Amino acid sequence: ADTRAEASEMKEMLEICREYITAIRLKGAISENASNPARCTELSAYFTHCNLQPSHLLLALRSAMGTAFKQKNFISSAS
Repeated sequence: ADTRAEASEMKEMLEICREYITAIRLKGAISENASNPARCTELSAYFTHCNLQPSHLLLALRSAMGTAFKQKNFISSAS
């Protein structure tokens, strides 16, 4: 990085990448634990806490709500 602006931009990009890598790893863990619905619900809730772009976060929230609803966990699916 040649300037401070470039250095701060690089740090910001690293933070974004870290959040997306975490989200991808959580999504993979959800797929691996498809036979354990309670664990899938828990991982889906964790997935919603990733700092993603708004459109991607909306998809994560809808997915978590659907997972909680399928498990008849209506309180979690409503919040």
